[in-house]
Amino acid sequence: MKALRLLVIGIIASAAGCAVGPNYRTPKPDAPAQFAANANAAGNLNAVGTASGPSAVTVDLAQWWKSLNDSELDSLVERAIRSNMDLDIALTHLQQAHLRKRRDRNRASGNRR
Repeated sequence: MKALRLLVIGIIASAAGCAVGPNYRTPKPDAPAQFAANANAAGNLNAVGTASGPSAVTVDLAQWWKSLNDSELDSLVERAIRSNMDLDIALTHLQQAHLRKRRDRNRASGNRR
């Protein structure tokens, strides 16, 4: 009975923590314009331009870190990409699938290679 009472009190306390007052208004963030990213005029989803107008800087999202012009960061990211075991494993699985497909085609056509 004591455990049930503690459970009920915990649920009520948790629900009360989620409540907001009747006069709550969502705050509007006061972020500088350079942080407000919008898609560039060409509609390219791989690039983002800042909201600073027609002379907006375009950043390639596939290599966003290069826009920071930090040679140490560039080398770290490139080293991480080279030593990414997940990519190596995925490539190995893809190559194995191609070999199995070729083997199965040969078996289906009667060739035993």
